[in-house]
Amino acid sequence: MEELLKKILAGQEKMEKQLNNLVSDVPLIKEVVNRIERHQEDTIMGMLSHIKKQVEMKESQIQVLNKRLFEVESKTEHIQQ
Repeated sequence: MEELLKKILAGQEKMEKQLNNLVSDVPLIKEVVNRIERHQEDTIMGMLSHIKKQVEMKESQIQVLNKRLFEVESKTEHIQQ
């Protein structure tokens, strides 16, 4: 009976140590999660900025192509008349 009690107490001590480790890890985990959330916002903003620049560049290229097309259509129309 005494040996069983020792095993139970040893198990309890082990569980208490594990619980203490978990309790001490929680603030660190919270800090890491907060940091990830902050950086995630920065990353998304950076990606959106990059996409906006690409869209603006494509819009400029489309405008150039539209001008060329207009000129070609105008010349074609003029030749047909």
